Amino acid sequence: MYSYDQIRTVQLAITDKCNAACPQCGRNDSGGTTNPRLPLVSMSLAEVQGIFSSRFISQLNTMIACGNYGDPIMAKETLEIFRYFRDSNDKITLSMFTNGSARTEDWWEKLAQVFTNKNGSVTFAIDGLGDTNHIYRRNTEWPVIMRNVQAFINAGGCAQWDYLVFRHNEHQVEEARALSKELGFSQFNVKKTRRFIDVNTMEYRERTPIKNNNGEIVDWLGMPENPDFRNENLGQFRGQNNTNIEYIKSHYPSFRDYLDTVKKISCAAQIDKSIYITATGYVVPCCYLATHFYNDNLVEKQRQILPILEEMGGWDVVNAKKHDLKKIIEGPFFQGHIPESWKKETFAKGKNHTCALICGKSSGSKWERFKSKYLT
Repeated sequence: MYSYDQIRTVQLAITDKCNAACPQCGRNDSGGTTNPRLPLVSMSLAEVQGIFSSRFISQLNTMIACGNYGDPIMAKETLEIFRYFRDSNDKITLSMFTNGSARTEDWWEKLAQVFTNKNGSVTFAIDGLGDTNHIYRRNTEWPVIMRNVQAFINAGGCAQWDYLVFRHNEHQVEEARALSKELGFSQFNVKKTRRFIDVNTMEYRERTPIKNNNGEIVDWLGMPENPDFRNENLGQFRGQNNTNIEYIKSHYPSFRDYLDTVKKISCAAQIDKSIYITATGYVVPCCYLATHFYNDNLVEKQRQILPILEEMGGWDVVNAKKHDLKKIIEGPFFQGHIPESWKKETFAKGKNHTCALICGKSSGSKWERFKSKYLT
C-alpha cells in the first residue's frame, strides 16, 4: 500500500447522524427505525485537529466530507472543520455531499466563503421536485433545501445536483435539470440505483418498501419504468460486455460465484492514495470497506476485515482517535492484511469480497464515475 506521506485524498465521515430517513439507505430499516449498530456520533474540531496535523493536510489534494450513514450538515462543527482544512492548505479541493435540508442561510453563506474562488463544490442529493423529493429523502423539506441552495450559490459556492431516479420522479428529470440551470448549479447528475436488484436471487424487485418507525409498510418505492433509468448491472463493472445481471444469472449459480472468478484486484484507493475515516475514527482504504462495521445488509461472510481486526486486538487498532494516523497507515492492517487479501485466489482462501466487487478486474466503474466527477 501507500505510505503516510503519500496520501493525497481524505474521505471523512464527519458524522453518522442524519436528518433524513431514505428507505434504501443502510442507516435505517427501509426508512423506519435507525440501525441499532450505529453509534450516532460526530467528529469535533478538536478530534479532527488531533488526527490531521496542518503539515499532513498541506500534502493533500482533496478532502471529501461524505459518509455511508450520515450527513455532514448534522455535525456541530462541520463549518469549522472545513475552515481548518482550508487554513492548513489554501489549494486543497474541498467537497461535501448533503441533502441540504438543515442549517441557516447564514451558515451556507459562510460555507460558500470557505469555498469561494477556491477548488471545491457541494453536491446536493435532491431526488425530485417540491412534490416528490420527500418521498425518498424522507423528513427533508423542499423550501429549506431551495433556500439553502440559493444562499450557497448566491454567496459564490459551486454546487452540483445528484438526482436518483425512481418511478415516482422519472417524469421530472428534465424539469429538474432545467431548474438546476436556473438556480445556478454547475452540474446535474442523473443517478441510476442498483438497489432494486436482489443480490441473493439476482432478480429485479419492481418495488421496495417504505416503513415507519413501527416497522409498518406505509408506501413503496418503484423501479423506473423507463429502461434508460434502470441500472442493469449487479455489480460495478468497468465497461465489460456480458457482465450484466442476465449474463451472470445464466452463467453462474450466484453473484458471489461470479465474483469468485475475479483474478486481479487493482485497488482504486491505492492508486489514488486515499483513505476513508468513519465518524468513530476507524481508518480504512475506502468507504466500501467501512460498511463492514455497521451495515446490517452485509452477511457475516462479507464482513471479512472484522475478524482480522479482532485478531489484531480489536477494531480500535485502526481508530485514529486513539492511535497515531501514521502508525495505522504504515501498520500491518494497511501494509499487510489488506494487500495480501488481493492475492488470494478465492473467497474461501481469503480474497476480500468487497475488494473484488469494487476493484476487481471486471469491476470498478462506480469508483471511476465518482473519481471523474469529484476527484479530477
